[in-house]
Amino acid sequence: MKPEKDNTFCYYPFYQIALKKWDDSGFIDAAPCCNAIRPENDDPLDLNNKLKKLTHDDVFNSDIMKEVRSNMLRGERHTACTTCWKMEDKGMPSYRLHSDVDYEITTDHLHNPRLTCIDFSFGDNCNLRCRMCQPGLSNKLRIDYKYFLKNNLDSSGIDGFELDVDNDHRKKWKEKGSEHKVISWPTKSMQWDYILDNVDKLTQIKAAGGETTITEPFLQFINKCIEVDHAKNMNLHFHTNATKFTDDLLDKLIQFKGLDLNFSIDSFGKNYEYIRYPMKWEALDKSIRNFFEKTKNEPIKVKIQFTNVLSSLNAFNIYELYDYWKQINRDYSHIKLSFWIDFIWPEKKFINVKFLSKELKEELIEHYSTIFIDYEYPIKHIIQYLKNNLNLEITSEDRKNMLREIVIFDQVRNQNYRDYLDPRICNFLEKG
Repeated sequence: MKPEKDNTFCYYPFYQIALKKWDDSGFIDAAPCCNAIRPENDDPLDLNNKLKKLTHDDVFNSDIMKEVRSNMLRGERHTACTTCWKMEDKGMPSYRLHSDVDYEITTDHLHNPRLTCIDFSFGDNCNLRCRMCQPGLSNKLRIDYKYFLKNNLDSSGIDGFELDVDNDHRKKWKEKGSEHKVISWPTKSMQWDYILDNVDKLTQIKAAGGETTITEPFLQFINKCIEVDHAKNMNLHFHTNATKFTDDLLDKLIQFKGLDLNFSIDSFGKNYEYIRYPMKWEALDKSIRNFFEKTKNEPIKVKIQFTNVLSSLNAFNIYELYDYWKQINRDYSHIKLSFWIDFIWPEKKFINVKFLSKELKEELIEHYSTIFIDYEYPIKHIIQYLKNNLNLEITSEDRKNMLREIVIFDQVRNQNYRDYLDPRICNFLEKG
């Protein structure tokens, strides 16, 4: 069995769980996969009141997870997977349709499910201030939040940056320069200790940050695997902005059985530098090439996917990144490379491409159909999304909100969007 449009099957619940939020005492949420957790469905397994007492094995073997798996085999939709059902109902390929059997995960898991993978978020420590992100996911973005608050800038409606806080909180910020509460990782909790004590039961982890490669628990985990001689049996699948591939880190990573990495890179050159401030393109390129050079003569299995988040900021610049990806493909043919374009989240963000004019969306559809004519995989869902929103009524307020979001970040970073964005986007922002 495999995931198809005419069934409800997904590989994920048969071999993994997602543990994406933690506090000082342990798990805050759990789900079959990271995509199941959304603001409108933040407790997909209905386990939140019990989670503090459960190990990751308990979650995987819980009655609700058994119910999810049973529903999938019977062809029934389970509410834990609402995210995918909504996408498919809109004619878009969902995440479950791209779920896969990784490495030694086999169809035997259908009859004898066993937990061999955990999908983590390892906290908010990051080195970049990406425009599509938010302070709850990158501690560096709190610099921007603090600036907006101190200078009374209107960040209303900008996800994660709303300043609709009480007067006491505002006063505390202005007087003491306090920041968002740091998202801690419970490195001394029973649940984390249990995970480290049982790394040999896992064959794979998936991970995200912040920036995964600089988070303390990720480094703890890989060091533990190396210490107990389990790295050679472990596959690492994680998201990274690809800026921190030092020789020291790479010397550790090449000890693992396999690396399946998502390089989060949203554009090329100065447009990239605008979105993923304050990283410079040359430094990113150096880090990426160091990774490929270091792994070139190693027996380790390596898969790399270039992933970028589509927004109005990079909508007409993706082809430059695609050309760079093709060049890397030519330079380092020893590694399997793929290219993927993802949706911005949450969908309401003002810089979402759906808030561009109908004319620009039509141009983007034609643009992408031409660019990706030889490689349709990363673009079909994007074209469908643009078509679904083609007749969305775009008001002057939508345009003003997009411009407002762009300009207040320009102000804190001493940038000007006219120096970085495609002229078509600039013209749209300035009309009327």
